[in-house]
Amino acid sequence: VFGSILAGKICKNYIEKGLISLGAFGISLMLYVIPNLENVYTLGLALFGFGFFAGFLIVPLNTIIQLQTSTQNLGKVLAGNNFIQNISMFSFLVITASFGYFNIPTQSLFYLLVVCALFLLFFSIKTLPKPFVRYIIKLLFNMRYKLSVEGLKNIPSDKGVLLLGNHVSFIDGIVLQMAYDRQIRFVIDRYYYEKWYFKPILDFIGAIPLSTKGSKHALSLVTKSLNDGELVVLFPEGHLTYNGNIDVFHRGFQMATKDVQNAVIVPFYMRGLWEDSFSYASSKTKSQKNRDIRVCFGKVMNIESSPSSVKQEVFNLSINAWKSYIETLSCVQKMWIKSAKKTGGSLCIADSTGVELSGHRFMTAVFMMASKLKRKIKKTQNMGLLLPTSAGGALGNIALLTLGKTVVNLNYSSGTKSLLYAIELADIKQIVTSSKFIFKLKAKGFDMSEILEGVEVIYLEDIKASMSKAQGLFTLLAVKLLPTSLLSSLYVKK
Repeated sequence: VFGSILAGKICKNYIEKGLISLGAFGISLMLYVIPNLENVYTLGLALFGFGFFAGFLIVPLNTIIQLQTSTQNLGKVLAGNNFIQNISMFSFLVITASFGYFNIPTQSLFYLLVVCALFLLFFSIKTLPKPFVRYIIKLLFNMRYKLSVEGLKNIPSDKGVLLLGNHVSFIDGIVLQMAYDRQIRFVIDRYYYEKWYFKPILDFIGAIPLSTKGSKHALSLVTKSLNDGELVVLFPEGHLTYNGNIDVFHRGFQMATKDVQNAVIVPFYMRGLWEDSFSYASSKTKSQKNRDIRVCFGKVMNIESSPSSVKQEVFNLSINAWKSYIETLSCVQKMWIKSAKKTGGSLCIADSTGVELSGHRFMTAVFMMASKLKRKIKKTQNMGLLLPTSAGGALGNIALLTLGKTVVNLNYSSGTKSLLYAIELADIKQIVTSSKFIFKLKAKGFDMSEILEGVEVIYLEDIKASMSKAQGLFTLLAVKLLPTSLLSSLYVKK
């Protein structure tokens, strides 16, 4: 029952044929183990495993029968299936009775069943090799990546489909195949295709090698595949992106589609692979944590669509993909707390004045500043900030953000009229600044006295003077000991 429920959940949106081979393997293993067990608990566990893997076998088989049989013949096929099952069960009942009648050891009966299960295993692998391999890869893939897919219904199943989209990493093909159950053919650069360690794999999945010298043959194979109703993936950029952005879409795919009769173009966009280890991103950009990946398939386009129109659709998909991702993120205030907490005692921020703060000390300074500013700032939403691009400027920005304020950074070099207009437009009543910074600006010829006349000025020097060492020690201990979620609830205004 548990195996059937889990298999049913996996097969909810598509047929996971790879489960058949996995179920046959599990049944074979359990049948071999059961006659060699004496402990009642391990025997019970093995019997549970047998039933669990049996569910993995039965559900996909029944799913295939129901989905690949026409509605008119479904009743006959299901009846025939039940008839064959009854004959098989009766036959094995006769065999079991014969073993008992001739006093043949029970272990031999189990080993006979193992042979039958192994036959089923090898037959399923031979019949469905690609789904089995794909399922094993998917198990490994899910250990590192969390994949979500949007727009699967946009891919028609009754005609050829040319998938065109962005090219981000060396595992783009694997990601696309994990996103869609139907077998996909990929157009691969012949340079990689001819590598001895890649060629057997690429031949197994039916990849189409492409080179500048032999492009006509490769494009003719693409045309034939599309006319045969297959799915073909081609990356119009012609190379991996070097900056994470969508590059120019070339016209090569149009040479393969000019003689196609019954096929369409489906654009796609992949988000979340640029920061992965298999892209051209810098080492500082790459992340080793589990990646959240999203594949978006767009609406069907005419097979004669131009590269510019296809690129525009892919660009539109990218906007929607990133909007959906942003909605899943926490607010900026909580994100920086999580990041600074992770940095811990390592360097977090530094500036040209020699100030260096670790993640813990930066959080401590921000929380202390926010607690003092909270008593001084009014109920107005917009707060002006007149500080240099330094550690102090970063502290002021983050402290006001944690208090739920909208920070308006004022650029002293933009001129008096521009600053006054910005203050009026944003309805700023208070400005946070530094007396030392104002003095240095005046020495450089930037007099801020007119800017600060009509507003209440809060100087960071006064804020710092009101902070006690005891408060700093208490806040530092809280930053080090309390979890991120509790720090967010204590110091971030909702």
